Amino acid sequence: MTSLTQTLSPLRRGVTCTKVHVAPRPFAVLLCAPSATVLSMAGKSGKQRRPTRRRRRDEHHADSHADGEALPAISKLDGIPLCDPTPITNLDELEAACDRLRATGRIAYDTEFIGEESYFPRVCLIQLGSDDEIVLVDPFAFDDLAPIWSLLADDAVEVIVHAGKSDLDIAATHSGTVPTRVRDTQVLAGFAGLPWPVGLNKAIGAVLGVKVPGGMTFTAWDRRPLSTRQCRYAADDVRYLLKLESALQDRITEQAHFAWADAAQAEKCAVTLGTPDLTSQRRRIENGRTLRKAQRAALHLLVHLRDKLAREEDTPPRALIPDQALLAAARQRPETKAALVALRGMPKPVVQDHGDTLLETIVASADAEPPKDPPRPSEGCPFDRIAIDALWHRFAAACLDRSLAPELVCTRTDLARWHLGGGGDWPVSGWRAEVLDTILKPHLDGATLSLHSWPIWRHGADT
Repeated sequence: MTSLTQTLSPLRRGVTCTKVHVAPRPFAVLLCAPSATVLSMAGKSGKQRRPTRRRRRDEHHADSHADGEALPAISKLDGIPLCDPTPITNLDELEAACDRLRATGRIAYDTEFIGEESYFPRVCLIQLGSDDEIVLVDPFAFDDLAPIWSLLADDAVEVIVHAGKSDLDIAATHSGTVPTRVRDTQVLAGFAGLPWPVGLNKAIGAVLGVKVPGGMTFTAWDRRPLSTRQCRYAADDVRYLLKLESALQDRITEQAHFAWADAAQAEKCAVTLGTPDLTSQRRRIENGRTLRKAQRAALHLLVHLRDKLAREEDTPPRALIPDQALLAAARQRPETKAALVALRGMPKPVVQDHGDTLLETIVASADAEPPKDPPRPSEGCPFDRIAIDALWHRFAAACLDRSLAPELVCTRTDLARWHLGGGGDWPVSGWRAEVLDTILKPHLDGATLSLHSWPIWRHGADT
């Protein structure tokens, strides 16, 4: 492993910054020499930032390089590569590795990235694996990672990820191609008796009976050299994925959930090609609060403006203007820059640079129509609340009894909306409606809700 940490150290001491181009979208990466302790980031505005999260990353990074107990041995399971990962730092090695992985027809994929310092996540390491090998690709050593993006988009290759939406978006954003044959073990776990959402290490422990060392997620992955512990952590993120996916698929087949799981895969792994879900951002900020028509219209326009400005400055939207400041601007509708600065959480530099645009947007929202969202159900009557609670708990029990995570299918709010609306069509569609038809509708039509005898759950690698 020593050779791996040395190989993934392409920077010489004294080098502080380099620009990496990942076709077709360029992005800037600021790299520190091994002796550096603080990384200063600069957006297009030229303003320096020293985020708290960066300081935390530096602290965790130092811990990852500290001497400590030896890492546990890799569990000897069939289909688990026991070898140390192969470092990839030149194009010939990369093309050869991608050819080997493509020939297997089934690969594991993961990335380590930093998402709090730029609009698009900054890719710091790419992990790929098969039944026989694991490779760690250092993106800082390449001008073009086309061989990887081509591999992921190959229709002949099945790509296994865990909670892989961000990793797939990274591939699509930087390549313009969309991985088509994806299996996400976090989604599959929700159809195989595990809770939603379950972390990778917990899924591996529950299904394969393997304890995987963790704790490296929040290190400074853009600094070199990588430590032995970091490389082991990164390799383990793909080491067990193929074995885990096969075991989960077996459980899903036993439960006859294959069609539902496939539909959920397509939905959860849908790639956005760099297009953010601004509706979800606005709803998260509202968080069920009651806003007047003009306030909701203002918040809608401000969320879109914040996203545009964040792209221009290459910074995360919430780092540019915090959610609480955006909500306060929509509620109070300030008319001057002084009033904007006085808003809780509003950064003064943002008002200096973009105050006029923010004020113009608030004024324009007075004549704008607010977004149309489904009305939030009101449970004013205590009897309705009891009925909805009973409906949700019965549905959840029936789902868990069939190894389904109920939250994957619908929410209590969905069932509340259905109940308060007098029944009729389900508030969800597609595979979710099929699940409700199969599990809940017979009970509503008068059938007795039948559950397996207790206990129905077993734990361990032999289940």
